[in-house]
Amino acid sequence: MSSGNENHKWFQKLDERLDGIDKTLVKQEENLKHHMYRTELAEKRLEHIETDMSPLKDHVKLIHSLGRFLGWLIGSGAIIALLEYLKN
Repeated sequence: MSSGNENHKWFQKLDERLDGIDKTLVKQEENLKHHMYRTELAEKRLEHIETDMSPLKDHVKLIHSLGRFLGWLIGSGAIIALLEYLKN
């Protein structure tokens, strides 16, 4: 009989451990759902930021192009002025 009693205790401990694992899995699933929700929100916010930044990126490109053009214009003017100076 002691063997049967020991088996019963062993199964009872195993059952308690499985209950603990089940509780852990439930908590992990809740944490995963929360993490997935937060990730979805973060992705939506990032999409909004990228959309909002699009006009600013276009403006920066325009300013860079304008700067290059002005640099070329000033450089050309300086070369022409130097050539005119050297002619005289």
